[in-house]
Amino acid sequence: MVRFENSIMIKVILNSPCNYYTSVEILETFEFIRTTPLNKVQVFLPVPYPGTKLWHYAIERGMIPPSDRPLRMPGMIRRRESLHR
Repeated sequence: MVRFENSIMIKVILNSPCNYYTSVEILETFEFIRTTPLNKVQVFLPVPYPGTKLWHYAIERGMIPPSDRPLRMPGMIRRRESLHR
């Protein structure tokens, strides 16, 4: 007879600026994780991948310097002068 065990895993992404959570909500999330019988927990911070809403949010607020932006990308235009700074 083969015996299978159930496992529960949760992945949490904390505090995307596009969907900001209060410190109380973050503590409630950690309390949920602490009190739930989980086998594995992964906690991530958001990453502004090019082309995503978070990427555009970060660009608009100057959080990603021009030197870290790709030269060509659909929907993104860079001025030639900015390449020589």
